[in-house]
Amino acid sequence: MLWTIWDQFTPHEWYFEFTLSLTSLFSLIVFIGHLSDLVCSPFLFSYDSIEFNIQFGCP
Repeated sequence: MLWTIWDQFTPHEWYFEFTLSLTSLFSLIVFIGHLSDLVCSPFLFSYDSIEFNIQFGCP
């Protein structure tokens, strides 16, 4: 029911749907966590051992 109302009252151009998808994705990222966490998360790891002490992080 919701999707039929959505399809009836929204335009069917691809750029509108693309913009709406990007906006919802960005708002979800902002709502859940900060953008820096998303950018820095692949680079955040620490390996501590007797021989090695490697730490990567984002400022």
